[in-house]
Amino acid sequence: MRKNSLEIHGIPENLYRSTQDAIITVTKTLNITIVPNEVDFCYKLKRNKGPQPILVEFLCHQTKPKLYKE
Repeated sequence: MRKNSLEIHGIPENLYRSTQDAIITVTKTLNITIVPNEVDFCYKLKRNKGPQPILVEFLCHQTKPKLYKE
């Protein structure tokens, strides 16, 4: 499961309507094109302070290394 999963930190919650919108925006900013069909699931993790991190799992295991590379 961790092979396709990625935790994204530091995105203010007032900048997106859904977690999937946040993921699409982050990838566009990094010049990586993904479509919503490539995301298996994504949701906010509970934290006490600051913006809540988003856990995303991609359907293709090659998407995560693309994000790390950029």
